[in-house]
Amino acid sequence: MTVAMEELPNDVASLKRIIFEQQERHRGEIDAAVKAAVAAILRRYYGPRSEKFDPRQLLLFGQRIDGANLDQASLEDELGEPLVTRRVKNRDKHGRQQLPEHLERIEIEHDLDSKVCPACGNERCRIGAEISEQR
Repeated sequence: MTVAMEELPNDVASLKRIIFEQQERHRGEIDAAVKAAVAAILRRYYGPRSEKFDPRQLLLFGQRIDGANLDQASLEDELGEPLVTRRVKNRDKHGRQQLPEHLERIEIEHDLDSKVCPACGNERCRIGAEISEQR
């Protein structure tokens, strides 16, 4: 907030009040910046290793980073490591594998003896089916 010299009051008490309000506002801004910096340092040194901070993620939450450098070198300096795109590795397939095609498939259907509903007397209809392969 800039004010021209002519707009300032000549009263000493009001000038003191203006200076005090500006100091309080400035102190609050400094306190918030220091707390954020301390939290970032603590998170960097004592936080989980699996959580990596990428400054570009701030864009997801609508935070303003107009003054931030988003070039490759500055991002690597901030992260402390080179940027790497995450690719899906060729992992060993685990778990139950598909049965070979040459094996015979036999369809077994388990059915009710009586399809008459004991409550209303109407015929019951199929509401689902489970398909599985066994060795």
